[in-house]
Amino acid sequence: MIDCHQHIRAEDLSTAAKRQEYADWTRREMERVGIERFALMPYPGDDLEETVEQNERTARLLEEHSDLGYAWVYIDPEWGEGAVEEFRRAVEADGFVGFKHHSNRFHHPLSDPVVDPLLEAADEMDVPVISHVTQRTREHREEIAPYETQTEHVREVAERYPDLDLISGHIGAGGDWERRVRNLTDLENVYLDISGSDCEQGQVETAAESLGVDRLVFGTDGWLFPDTGNLMGCDLTPEEKAEIAYNFESLVPESTPNKLEPNDLEERKVAAIERFERFESPREETIVDANAFVGNWPYRDVEGSPEELLARMDAEGIDKALVSSLDAAHVRNVPKANLQLFDRIDGHEDRLIPVATVDPTYSKWRENVDECIDRGAKAVKMLPLYHGYALDEDPARELMTAAGERDLPVVVCSVLEDLRKQHPTHKPVGSEEMFRDRWNDDQIDALIDLLTECPETDVILDNCWASAPRILEETRSRIDHHWLRNESHDAEILFNIDGLFIYYDVQAEAVARDVGADHLAFSAQLPFSVVQSYYNYVEYLPVDEEAKDRVRAGNVLELLG
Repeated sequence: MIDCHQHIRAEDLSTAAKRQEYADWTRREMERVGIERFALMPYPGDDLEETVEQNERTARLLEEHSDLGYAWVYIDPEWGEGAVEEFRRAVEADGFVGFKHHSNRFHHPLSDPVVDPLLEAADEMDVPVISHVTQRTREHREEIAPYETQTEHVREVAERYPDLDLISGHIGAGGDWERRVRNLTDLENVYLDISGSDCEQGQVETAAESLGVDRLVFGTDGWLFPDTGNLMGCDLTPEEKAEIAYNFESLVPESTPNKLEPNDLEERKVAAIERFERFESPREETIVDANAFVGNWPYRDVEGSPEELLARMDAEGIDKALVSSLDAAHVRNVPKANLQLFDRIDGHEDRLIPVATVDPTYSKWRENVDECIDRGAKAVKMLPLYHGYALDEDPARELMTAAGERDLPVVVCSVLEDLRKQHPTHKPVGSEEMFRDRWNDDQIDALIDLLTECPETDVILDNCWASAPRILEETRSRIDHHWLRNESHDAEILFNIDGLFIYYDVQAEAVARDVGADHLAFSAQLPFSVVQSYYNYVEYLPVDEEAKDRVRAGNVLELLG
């Protein structure tokens, strides 16, 4: 695979030794996930002079370690003619592949006239342009990123420069990806890179159907584990996946010093097809998804029926799933949604383990919990941001306590959809300060207090990002400055692994060390996400197979008894 979108993750490339260190680390990460080459993006400096120096160091890096791949010129258009001169120099003298534009860093969208001189230079040199692009809702864009390039800006540039190859960056970087695809369908000079943090089911397949496989390019934007899984696990043929994996090579200029020879490229594609074929068979390990859903989502089609969920589980080799009502997140009558869940999964309880979603702001919620237990519920789910209460308020504490008294684990979720693309009429309460789909710092504080105040309740926590070690540290008994801090959460705490911060080996090592396999559970939050994107988190966790089996299924099954 050739990754068209990878930022250089090194502070200093000033010496041969430091470049060697970076190259060695990069090779280890590439080999781990099957990436053969990166198109690297050196972060620009504070001014033109510093940026030229960064580019020259990157050129030396690729001269000394040509196997790493290529480089983009990442430069501020506001530097005027100097920026254009450096762009031309880097392409013509150092073999850089094209121009990287980032609207949030330089505060203007791709279609801003200030960018035109660089676009004209790219057009003249016949080199591609890659731009940071998203499709946030208007409200979220105005509040968070008013300068950000949207696909409407890409359309404008593509129509002005019909011979210029444009890459619209990261379909999975949040925003309305379906609208992005619709905006680009008829533009033959626009390619879409499939990178990003948001690996939703249907993204790659929809883009391939609308744009064609030949207009998709593989990228990660640094999200190595989930994004390689996004390509491996999408519903395309191995041959189509291989085309996407290497399409970027067709955009690499002939003048680039280490461009692959045609025979070499074909051999790599054949090997990639063989690798992708291995993902056609279901996994043989015992796997449980700890946070799946059955039902409808009002903003897009999902595989929400029990039959669709079971078919996906069969294809992926998932044996069981803890399932709750997806409708319960947005209907007023949550108890009715629970009863509909039991009716829907009737006859499939051997694989679909029912979880009752409870709204504790409803005065008769305890009766609903008991009714759900009678129908076979094995756990309770909390969706506080959808039901209008905070984690540090009485409804949360009362529900958590009641679940512990009934020996029911509680699955605690934040948002079910990336905030950057949520419909403007649908904003979970208390989510304004959140980014992507994780708890914010204040909510983590409240979650820690809740766990400490309800010490006997087993929990499965979702969307904890990098806060899992802190949650464990602050909810367990410990000696601190000769004092025993014994006000703690004594019951089990598990973290859904798909909601943690893991995309390089270094993060996987930190999770294994600071959280531990005994506190992890597998989830892909079906029917939302591509399973392989987050199964990679388990695959690359630096623990033995016995520990991985606990993450795949053992910890959750033990929690459920």
